[in-house]
Amino acid sequence: GYTNGDVKLGLKSKVNTSSQAASHKATVNYSGIEGVGIAVEVDQDVAGKLSVTKDKYELRVPFSKDGGVNPDDVQLRMKWSQDL
Repeated sequence: GYTNGDVKLGLKSKVNTSSQAASHKATVNYSGIEGVGIAVEVDQDVAGKLSVTKDKYELRVPFSKDGGVNPDDVQLRMKWSQDL
């Protein structure tokens, strides 16, 4: 990956040597807003997800080239833990 200030770029490629199939994914992360994380992942088929995080919450918005954003697939997640 490459980082410059508040922006981090990444590119991941996978190649199956048996089938000669390849997949690619690009990631962009932005952390310039204090306490808020923004990330976008896109694969070679122009499908992926947009994530916005704040504290223990994450909003995930999957998208695709053909279908755009399906509101039924949007998720609001909360991470939590409890000591036992």
